[in-house]
Amino acid sequence: IMPSRSPSSRENETLSTAVKCSVLISCLTFLIKYSFRPISFETMKKQMGRNWKKDRLFSLVVPAYETEEKYLRELIDAVISQTYVNWELLIVDSSESEAVSRVVDAYKDKRIRYIKLKENKGISANTNTGIAKARGEYIGLIDHDDFITPNALFEFAIALEKADDEGKKYAFIYSDEDKCDSMGVKFFEPNIKPGFNLDLLLTNNYICHFLMVEAGLLKNLKLRPEYD
Repeated sequence: IMPSRSPSSRENETLSTAVKCSVLISCLTFLIKYSFRPISFETMKKQMGRNWKKDRLFSLVVPAYETEEKYLRELIDAVISQTYVNWELLIVDSSESEAVSRVVDAYKDKRIRYIKLKENKGISANTNTGIAKARGEYIGLIDHDDFITPNALFEFAIALEKADDEGKKYAFIYSDEDKCDSMGVKFFEPNIKPGFNLDLLLTNNYICHFLMVEAGLLKNLKLRPEYD
């Protein structure tokens, strides 16, 4: 066995720099190779035909304020296109104009619920209104200018079904996320997240989007306006 020794401060500094460079190179290599590939039509069809052990309802709450028609339509269309179909979309509108309501009125899907607020109390309070009215077992939080991939809810449903089989109950679940250009074509900043890490979460909100929380827990806690 070779005897070990504590590295000097200079060696520590060199080692730290080498590790940082290695991580940076790995990240750059990943980004260069990375490209978003949507699921195929065949996969979507297969997902939509799946028989679920428990057909749980997902509630998606979206606080909206003077949302541009293009982005709101993209969001609603993305939800309607989900391969997991047992959802409700709650659009909580605090706009002064009818910009949001005009767009929502164009959709005849009964799973879309429009809630008009009398005043804008901020994103947390507005979202809490939607949370209180949600009927699903889990509640997802989405910004009014975001959209989700067609298999997003399907993957959440798969994770929850697996948890059921293992006798587990998840307080919340979350997904990776990405940023795209204004056309929703070029994807350029993927956030590939680790499994749940409490220490990391206490120093950085690495979860962010797309988050789904068990309804009873979220209704009890609510969102705090201090963090708007």
